[in-house]
Amino acid sequence: MPVLLFESIAFGISLIAFIYGFFTVYLSNSPMYFKLMVSAVGCYTLEELWVIVNAICGVENDTFSIRLIGIIGCYCTFLTASSRGLTNLLGKDAVNKKIPKYAALIAPLIVVLIFAFGLSKAHIHQGLFFIAILMLVFLPMVLDSYFELRSLLLPMDEKKKLKIIKLLNVLVLIQYVISLSYMLITGMNTLLVMDVISAIGMALIVIVSRKGALIWKA
Repeated sequence: MPVLLFESIAFGISLIAFIYGFFTVYLSNSPMYFKLMVSAVGCYTLEELWVIVNAICGVENDTFSIRLIGIIGCYCTFLTASSRGLTNLLGKDAVNKKIPKYAALIAPLIVVLIFAFGLSKAHIHQGLFFIAILMLVFLPMVLDSYFELRSLLLPMDEKKKLKIIKLLNVLVLIQYVISLSYMLITGMNTLLVMDVISAIGMALIVIVSRKGALIWKA
């Protein structure tokens, strides 16, 4: 019952957030960057749907599942938003500053180190194939962490419109920290609470994206 309760809360939060973003951001004349952020939350909602199905029906934790598709889709969409969508929004000159471009390389390095440490500590019994699947899931996160930090390190513009972008960068990086921490936590109750926190984070991404869309359309 606790699993179904907490996962239902997480699914409900993410679903409401996605529906709100779909109508207020995706269907409006908003920059593609913010639409992609909402799309990523939609993929996350799909991942949470799998958890609900698993809790209700007792579906086996197969390697390939809706959850896998949803989480890869979420990370890949974040990556597309930060690499392509943000370039279209700010322009190539703004996002290719030399200092943040090279300083941001530390982000994927940290993610790889945490991932490797997590693998060494996690109790994984499914073999090398399952580890390869995990690496496939986390690869978009590794790549996107670079673009998120690069954007976060950009100098503030005169109108301070980048504050919204930087806040989104922080929220996405927090989501990655939560995802990596799943490899190290074994307590079920803690994992359930983290699922709810992660869903709240996704809802905040939609809310901030809505605000950003209004500012950048002005």
